[in-house]
This record gives sequence, structure tokens and C-alpha cells, in this order.
Amino acid sequence: MTDIHTSGVSLKPWYRPDNSLPAFGDLSDLKNAILNQEKAVELTDDGHPDKPRLLSTLGISQQTRFKCLGDLSDLGNAISSYEKLVELTDDGHPNKPTYVSILGSNQRTRFERLGDSSDLENAISSYEKAVELTDDGHPDKPMYVSNLGNGQHARFQHLGDLSDLENAISNYEEAIELTDDGHPNKPMYVSNLVTASMLAFSTSGTCLTSRMLSQIKRRQLS
Repeated sequence: MTDIHTSGVSLKPWYRPDNSLPAFGDLSDLKNAILNQEKAVELTDDGHPDKPRLLSTLGISQQTRFKCLGDLSDLGNAISSYEKLVELTDDGHPNKPTYVSILGSNQRTRFERLGDSSDLENAISSYEKAVELTDDGHPDKPMYVSNLGNGQHARFQHLGDLSDLENAISNYEEAIELTDDGHPNKPMYVSNLVTASMLAFSTSGTCLTSRMLSQIKRRQLS
């Protein structure tokens, strides 16, 4: 299941307007950008107000090169950049939940590549922090709750603890409840809930899961 992130922070400076990766013939421009961004970060004190912005831009570029080339060192560097960015950003800053959520998604991606459980645990902690920092009325809250559900769903598949799957289902339900019917992400939230609930039913067949499936049916009929 794919995580999503707010459009309120520019996350993809190297992407086309339709969010697809450009067809790079030569990655030298991106390589040079990363080198310059690394130098800018190195020369800027942690207390300087521009340091978070520089780290964010560097992390985005590192993440983009990972998506282009698949080199896990780029993913590791992006995680390090976002970890530092999160450390330097106050909890009250409006972009902090987005930074933490992106960090979680990168951590989960590395878990999917390497299978290190600590990455998945860190990802879930990051998702939880993003949810904690965001009020229910905030338009990005459903997105953060859904991402947390994705992490819990992944941990269930990894460890088989049904409580993780039940928590994922609860979070998908919350994401749906917080989202207007006309929102473009709502079908995805419903799809995630259906997938997780069917998995719970096939795994345990419990009355709790049957109740969850009944709730889904009511939503589809409403």
C-alpha cells in the first residue's frame, strides 16, 4: 500500500507536473545538485533558520535519485537528511508532520528492501508522531492516519500479530470518517480498508472481523 503526502510542501522538484519521474538521459544535473546541496548543508549552522529548508531540499533530491537508480545508499542518505530535519524542526511548526511522515515512508521503503525490522518499527513511530502532531480538523490528518495504517498492515504481514491488523483497520476507518466523499483519496482509503478487513477475515474469521465487514457494507450502501 502506497503512502501519500501533502501538496503543501514541495516534495518533488525533479518531477513532471503529473508527478511522474522525468526520463533522464543524463543524471549529471541531479548529481551536481546533490553535491551543491550537501555543501550548503555542511556550511550552515544547525541554528540557522535556513538549515531545515536546505535539509528538506537535499532529502528530496536524494530520494529522487534513489527512485531513479535504486541505490540504497541514496535512500539511507535521504533518511539521514530527514532525521536531521525532524530533529531541527519544532513540534509546533506546520511542516513538522509532513517531514515526519516522509521520514516514515522512507524508513518503510528501506524495510521493504532489506527486511530490517528496526526500520519498520521506526517507520511506525514516525507515522504515529505525524498523527499526534495533527489536529482532527486538519485536511492532512486522514493522510497521516492512513499512512500509519499502512505501517501497521506491513508489520502484521511481517510478524503476524493480529492486533497490528486490527489497528490498521481502525486507522483506515478513521481516515474514511475524516474524509469528505468527494475527496480524491477517499476511494483509496476505502480500498485499503477492504483489503485489510478481508485479510483479517481470512486469517481469523472472528466476529470482530465480521463486524468490520458489515461496517464496510453499510458504507458502500450509504
